[in-house]
Parts: sequence; structure tokens; C-alpha cells
Amino acid sequence: MKDKIITITTLIIIYGVMILSIVTKDENYSFSERRELTKLPTKFNDSYFEKLDNYLVDNIVFRENFRSLKSYYNFFILNELDNNNAFVKNGYIFKMEELNKKSITYFINKINELDDTYLSNNKVYLSIIPDKIYYLDDDTYLKKDYDYIFETISNNINKNITYIDIRDDLKLEDYYRTDIHLKQESYLNVLNTLSPYLNSNHNTTYERKTYNNFYGALYGNMALNIKPDTITTLSNSIIEKASVYNYEKNITDKVYNEDYLNNLDAYDIFLGGATPLLTITNDNSNNDKELIIFRDSFGSSLAPLLIDNYHKITLIDIRYINSKLLKDYIDFNNKDILIIYGLEVINNSFSLN
Repeated sequence: MKDKIITITTLIIIYGVMILSIVTKDENYSFSERRELTKLPTKFNDSYFEKLDNYLVDNIVFRENFRSLKSYYNFFILNELDNNNAFVKNGYIFKMEELNKKSITYFINKINELDDTYLSNNKVYLSIIPDKIYYLDDDTYLKKDYDYIFETISNNINKNITYIDIRDDLKLEDYYRTDIHLKQESYLNVLNTLSPYLNSNHNTTYERKTYNNFYGALYGNMALNIKPDTITTLSNSIIEKASVYNYEKNITDKVYNEDYLNNLDAYDIFLGGATPLLTITNDNSNNDKELIIFRDSFGSSLAPLLIDNYHKITLIDIRYINSKLLKDYIDFNNKDILIIYGLEVINNSFSLN
């Protein structure tokens, strides 16, 4: 009798949770995981039950509570070092990733290909933003062979590309605690190193605006109750008057649009988020200089701090546009070129087209 009661109770719980998961209002996105959730399948075919299973996993009631419970169990009961290849140390969330040497080689070849195709007559500068774990003083966790990465890249890029090492300009506190990115104000030290090469004098006086409750991209990896970050933007009269043209959306926008704070990723406040091609125009410039930046998302918060010195800055993200098409949109003649990527993209560079 006891066994029957346990069996019946278990079945009630299982099927009860399944029914609740189906009848409960669907959510389109997981805010914490930054991804679209699986939708309830509507067509019965060979893959129906597999899709239904994925739907139930994504839409189970109390899903976030279960995710948190799993994280607490992994960390505090099993004493595991990480959860979903991420861990918390000193209040910061870090992401662990093995070194992908093939990806480093691919990145070098892609940069050299861009240089050979478009940039051989330009002044070209390359910088790499380390991932956050580079600055963690703890050898307990998996770290890449950083000496290999930086030496391999600097020694194998084309000779006319100047490599600028900015590692000493940064520290752990310059990164968001819940995100991979640098805080915008942290680029001021980086600009002290970049400016002599770009022959520019960056502004040092800014109006700062701070926005609360920023849950970065790493927050969802942990499913733990971690205090959110704040986002600070740096502005001045030049930045406020500059216009941003998004080629993909065919719209003109502001450098910082506060409406984007309501996006799935509040980091979109910087130039509107990921997109293939942007131009920032400074009509108040006293020169006609132009800068072209090959970048990933790190460049979104760096570029506004450079607009004081240029009439126009063009930002190219070749994760979203084939580099062979650039000649149809951009004149590279007589432009300064800055290539700057975070190490996360470099270690997964097969996304570069």
C-alpha cells in the first residue's frame, strides 16, 4: 500500500507539473539566459515528442527556482568549481573556456586577409581586450595560455599592422561583475595608450549618467541571487550632438538611447547593440578625419569616446556581414584603422566572415 501511495503521488506531481507548464502563459524569452525559449509544437510528426520535451524543459513552472536550486546544489553540496562553465569569485562572475588554437590561427588569417584586401595603404592598429579571468589572481580555475595567444597574434599579423598591448591599462575592477564587458569609464586608461597612435587627444571631462539593475550576460549562467551591476555612460556636448546611422535598420539614432535599457540586453544603450555596420557622424568636428573600427560588442562603448577627434567613425562587425561586401559600402582610402576585439571572440573566431 505504501508503495502504491508513493507511486501515485509521484505521478500526480510529474503530470501536475507538466499540465501546469502547458497551461501557464508562455514566455518568449529567458531574461536570465538571454535566449528565446522553445515554443509549444503544433504539428504532430516524428519529432513532436522531442519538441514537446524541449518545450517542457524550457517552460516548466518555477523554472528559475529549479535553476537556482541546481546551482546551489552544485556549488555548496557537491562543492563543484563551476556551473555551466562559470563561477563566482570575489563578487564577480567569470567564464571558463579552453584555448582554441585553431581559432587563434583563423583570427590571424582573417585579420591579414582584411589587411591584404583593403588596408595595405592605411595606418592599421590592433588591440586585444583580455577576458575578465585574465585578471583573476587565482590559479584554481582553468585559464588559457595567454602568453601563447598574445605572442602568436602579435608575431604573425602583417608587418604593417601595429599591435598595441593594452593589458596593463586594465584591472579586474574595470569589468562588470555580471557581464563580460568593460565599463565605459574603464576605456579612459586604454585611450591614454591608443591616442598617441591615433594622433588624437581624447576628452577627459564627461557628464556621467548611471543606470541601475544591469544584469549582464553571465548572470544567467549562475542562476544565483547576485547583486546586479550599474551602467554608467560618459557624455559631452560632442557626443550628445553626434548622430548614429544603422545601415541594417536604416535609421538614425543617438549615441546613447535610453529606450534600449529595456531591451533583453541593457548594454544595447551603447550604439543600439549588435549590428553589421554603423557610422557615427560628428558635424561639429574641426577636421575631416575618419576612423574605421573593426570590432565586436566591446567597441560599442569605446567608439563614443573617440568621436571628439573625428568627423566620422565607421564601425564594422564582420560577425554579421561578409567582409567581401565591405567594398560596396566603405571607402578605406586615407582612413585610420583600429581593429579591436575581446578575447572571447578571438577564441571563437569562426563567426568572423
